[in-house]
Amino acid sequence: APGRWSARVKNQPSFGGGTDGAPMEKPLVLVVDDLKPTHIALRSILPAFGFATASAHDGREAITFLRENPGQVAAVVLDWQMPVLDGIQTLRELGFPQAASHWPP
Repeated sequence: APGRWSARVKNQPSFGGGTDGAPMEKPLVLVVDDLKPTHIALRSILPAFGFATASAHDGREAITFLRENPGQVAAVVLDWQMPVLDGIQTLRELGFPQAASHWPP
């Protein structure tokens, strides 16, 4: 869809190891932000530290990506303010109410 920057990694081996039992070469970091410059910056910096990256434009895309790729994401960089579903709502929907409890509803 236009304006969507998500990188799909379906069928990539799980983070714990490849389909042949070998460990993955690079842990995957999902970058979730509505601002394209953030994606550009993090997708250029993170590989220098040994990470692969994927992107989502908002919390809804992030949740879809995480559910379609279970166990494949090592870390998530999550923006707080985004359209559609913000970072706090995303944490709550993913089942991390304690992580989101420090911010107002």
